[in-house]
Amino acid sequence: LEITSRFELAEVAAPPSILVADDSMTTRHMETSVLRALGYGVVQASDGAEAWGLLQQRGVDLVITDVEMPHMDGLELIRRIRDDDGLARTQVVVVSTRSNEADLEAGFLAGADAYIQKDRFTQRELGATLRGLLSRPQAR
Repeated sequence: LEITSRFELAEVAAPPSILVADDSMTTRHMETSVLRALGYGVVQASDGAEAWGLLQQRGVDLVITDVEMPHMDGLELIRRIRDDDGLARTQVVVVSTRSNEADLEAGFLAGADAYIQKDRFTQRELGATLRGLLSRPQAR
């Protein structure tokens, strides 16, 4: 009697990684909790300059950034991402309390892919936005 077993090793894809850049520790931790509950890997930065430094060291699938931060604001961070050949295709979502038309326009002109207003932020909206962005081809 000969017994043979065959195991196929399936590649397990790592969850998408997201960089959260926000100077508010409370907001950063809340967004990180939501993102981890949704199954994403998360890296945190306390401002745009720290986020930019992290992006130079490692790639991520998506960046979530606030607008108003010390050292480098979110709009400058987005512009740098868009101007960098290696990062230009990285999806960027702004989550900010700044929510008038001029703020939204400034975010999209800088290169944001989506803009979520903090006062209307829900886990469902964030999850739907991220699924939509991460499922589409990155054609920048």
